Amino acid sequence: MVALGLALGLALAAPSAVLAASASASASDPAPTAQRPNIVLIVADDWGYSDVGAFGGEIATPNLDALAAEGTRFASFHVSGECSPTRAMLLTGVDNHRAGVGAMRETVPWSHYGKPGYLTVLDRGVVTLASLLRDGGYRTYAVGKWHVGREPHNLPGARGFGRSLVQADSGSDNWDPRQRYLALTDKVHWYEDDREARMPREYYSSRFFVDRALDWLRADAARPEPFFLYLAFQANHIPVQAPRDAIARYRGRYDAGWERLRAERRDRAAALGLVPAGAPMAPQAADWDALSPQDRAHHARRMEVYAAMASTMDAELGRLRAQLRASGEYGRTVFVFLSDNGAEASDPYDILAARLWLATQYTRDIDRLGGPGAYTAIGEGWAGAAASPLATWKFYAGEGGLRVPLIIAGVPGAQDGRVFKGFTHVTDITPTLLDLAGVTPPATYGGRPVATPTGKSLLPVLRGATDRVRAPGGRPMLAWLLPALASIVGAWIFWRRRRRA
Repeated sequence: MVALGLALGLALAAPSAVLAASASASASDPAPTAQRPNIVLIVADDWGYSDVGAFGGEIATPNLDALAAEGTRFASFHVSGECSPTRAMLLTGVDNHRAGVGAMRETVPWSHYGKPGYLTVLDRGVVTLASLLRDGGYRTYAVGKWHVGREPHNLPGARGFGRSLVQADSGSDNWDPRQRYLALTDKVHWYEDDREARMPREYYSSRFFVDRALDWLRADAARPEPFFLYLAFQANHIPVQAPRDAIARYRGRYDAGWERLRAERRDRAAALGLVPAGAPMAPQAADWDALSPQDRAHHARRMEVYAAMASTMDAELGRLRAQLRASGEYGRTVFVFLSDNGAEASDPYDILAARLWLATQYTRDIDRLGGPGAYTAIGEGWAGAAASPLATWKFYAGEGGLRVPLIIAGVPGAQDGRVFKGFTHVTDITPTLLDLAGVTPPATYGGRPVATPTGKSLLPVLRGATDRVRAPGGRPMLAWLLPALASIVGAWIFWRRRRRA
């Protein structure tokens, strides 16, 4: 099983055609509770750069668009090209190798596995944002995808979350919580407050996650402390699935194909001031018009499901926003939204071992796509459009894999509706949120040395005190992935894709 999982993980990372201290002493004295905001950290799974309406997309994301209007969009925000490395950096502010997650467990070579930097789970030498906020007086909650370790010392409760319900693997079905999406693990691992969770027989992931978050917030509404909510959706990780009525709203929208969509998104992103007008785009998918009518219909339906999955996630976020307004908490809540990496281009059905296993688990019938028991992925054509106008996608160190939307809203003193074009990085999120909370990261925690964040606080940028996060000529940012190596220096990104044997 482990060998099969590793083989599938490595294959999924290579699409066929790509072009270019103790707790009490862990933090400084925090600011008084009344002065500190609530924090909602929202992670989407495998969204491309222009999937959000406020970043040029056609998908209905009114709640994310509203946050963009109330806050700042970051036009050059970078993450890892893989899921768990990004999450490790997001939760610690530390480079993913130092945090122990140099690569996903599903893709790391055996020669690397278990060595320093490649534990594939959080290292004991890092402390999380949640731990520091909890120690600083915050209520802390985590719901959704975890993927940074299921050892007892790496479950959410041990990593600072007072309440949690998480799916600890790389993904799972969105209708049946017990259904694996690939044969990468023996089962889907769910934990509630660090114990094996009892999950319902049926659910829809995005709604379930928000339901649980709302339950916690309502139950603790009388508590005076500010809260930190880590809301990590499975949308839009494979299998791409969505409610039927949401899919119907996009019927026919993608019949013109991925090349047309890619150009439309680029032009809208340029009009919004996020990318240069007329930005060139490298060809990276099959000619839509050369496909058969049957293939075009099937591809279009796949993207309809993808769009519906994203807009359903946004609608669930809307329920959270509505509850915070009703409770009077909205005005003192900071929202952070990002994707963990670029859109997913690989299709498990292109891999023989995965295809044989999936044939026993799911259907690909076009009329059932998106629903329970059906499985689809968007493939290279639509992934390229999702990343528009950038090149490449998830698992690659090109801009389409590393550059994703970031929205930060609700920061006191910040300008509304702003676009910041300077380089920013996922390691900047933890320092920013600690800065907002008035907490200083420690050099030791629990009696052992810990790595301090390598990122920079974005508060000076958000409040207009500076237009630059990093000094010119500063230390290059590295993105080390199995298929490629990238170095980001100033306004330039240099990347090299390793040739396949």
